[in-house]
Amino acid sequence: MMRVDVKATANRGPIAYNYLFPTARGTYRLCQVGDPVSAPRHGLPLWPDETDVDPNYRSLWQKWRAWQSAIPAEQMAPAVLAAPEEAHPSAPKNSDRYLAAFNRIEAHLRKLLGKAEGFSRLVTEAALSRNEVRPFREELLEFADLRNAIVHKRKQTDFVIAEPHPEVVRRIEYICEAISNPVKVIPLFQRKVEVLQANDSLTKPLDLMRTRDISQFPVFEEGQLLGLLSERCIARWLAHCTNVDLVILSETPVKAVLRYEESGGHNFALISRSENVFGACERFTAGPQRQLPQMDALLITHSGKPGEALLGIITAWDMLNLPDPYEP
Repeated sequence: MMRVDVKATANRGPIAYNYLFPTARGTYRLCQVGDPVSAPRHGLPLWPDETDVDPNYRSLWQKWRAWQSAIPAEQMAPAVLAAPEEAHPSAPKNSDRYLAAFNRIEAHLRKLLGKAEGFSRLVTEAALSRNEVRPFREELLEFADLRNAIVHKRKQTDFVIAEPHPEVVRRIEYICEAISNPVKVIPLFQRKVEVLQANDSLTKPLDLMRTRDISQFPVFEEGQLLGLLSERCIARWLAHCTNVDLVILSETPVKAVLRYEESGGHNFALISRSENVFGACERFTAGPQRQLPQMDALLITHSGKPGEALLGIITAWDMLNLPDPYEP
């Protein structure tokens, strides 16, 4: 919908509007020649004759003429008119936007692979090695069919047989941005990581769980990373204590509990700060698919190597609740 605000006052007669001035996306205002809408003035002239009016705007033109010649000023009011935003002469067609995004994706994939293959082959090959392409493989292959319908079945240069739906255009533009500029895990997940020492009392992580809602703790001993203490690990340790008459938490070292980690130290991974969110997400989902231990957390360092300072941590819960980084 395109909204047109009609400016008038009760003590003035019919007003001759000469310009259609864009005030915001999809919003326009009728203006007179002398209206100080901008400096330098810019606006779109109203059509002086009905034969020059785009068919999409003919109903608007007729209403403007009625406002200018017949309706008293005090009866003029803001109106919402059913003229599609895409019909505005200055707005690009959906097909133009679609092809622009499609061509950017194709050029990017050719640069990544160093090959001048066809689009479908590029997508298929890139999806094998590029985690930012893999989630969109099927959609991109379908987009290739629509692109062919637009380009190869034109009846004339300014007419296409298939005009993409706005949602389809927005989707391919979204995918273009995601593939061309995949978001990195740093700075997205950069934060202070709460770590434990092997000889710390179990009360320390339990207090942090209660007060800070933290569930995963890297455990170090003499500067070396021993493993990741999780809620599940503590629960397994507690289950093995049911036959013990007395358990003193303050005298139980973290190292003793960490032995009950069922994955044998494979419930976490070190990743580089340059890894993107698609790769991080795959690490959480690949385990069950390959019958590997469940991944509880990813620990981020500069290059993903042991001995480097921790820059951040990503848990499965973080990935599930991650806001879409590509949404405006």
